[in-house]
Amino acid sequence: MSADATFLQHVWASRYLSIAGVTVIIYDHLLSLDQEVELIWKAPWRTPKALWLFLRYLVPCTLIVHTYQLSGLGNGGTTDVL
Repeated sequence: MSADATFLQHVWASRYLSIAGVTVIIYDHLLSLDQEVELIWKAPWRTPKALWLFLRYLVPCTLIVHTYQLSGLGNGGTTDVL
């Protein structure tokens, strides 16, 4: 197998693993959403609550954007051809 073919296999593996990671994070968020609503959303607004919510939703949004760009859909029509 040529070096170019191996490189493309690594690129595709990276894409699939990124999609799997985002899927697991979203699944985890959905599983714990009822506890989050009960314990976090109903708590009074303080700095720890704001930081927790900010990080709780910043990470998945950033990963979704990164995965979209890594997938090849957000790169302006370029391809994997070397």
